[in-house]
Amino acid sequence: MFQFFSRYFGTYKVKCPDGTTKIVHRDIDQAFPLSIKGWEGSVTAKLKAQGNVDGDISGAYKTKIESLLIAFDEYNSNIMLDFRAAYVVFQADPCSNGEYLPRSVERISSARAKQIDLTTKINALIEIAKSGDSSKNHKQFMDIFGDVVGRLIPQATAPLAVEEIREATDTAKDFIES
Repeated sequence: MFQFFSRYFGTYKVKCPDGTTKIVHRDIDQAFPLSIKGWEGSVTAKLKAQGNVDGDISGAYKTKIESLLIAFDEYNSNIMLDFRAAYVVFQADPCSNGEYLPRSVERISSARAKQIDLTTKINALIEIAKSGDSSKNHKQFMDIFGDVVGRLIPQATAPLAVEEIREATDTAKDFIES
């Protein structure tokens, strides 16, 4: 049975000095491909399609959402690259690095949970942006936007705060003048 499995999936067994046996994939690209032909690989493309970012959203919201989607795609790509890097370390010496892979998978699973949460929040941003530009919506949008940016790009929160203060100042000036 293992010979069929080994031949079909390109794996081999390693007998470790402690008596355990590890199964290792020969080709990381076959085991964990970066892309699969015919699959939609970009979460950003899915979010854009669900929210119709190009058609239903205008102005400042559209710019903010598109910049978030770019950062989100980069974050998603890094999750897969981190996993592949962890597997390469395991693959090089499965007996010595046997505990490294499960620790890495745990860390990557945590990143995946964060990805799911961020996807939900970005979907919420798209829905808020589609519903129009009222002051209530704007506050809600900026609160969620600040949270997502802070989690995706922590170093970007200071410029975001400056931009939010500038927007609040402009809104106050417009209100006073009218």
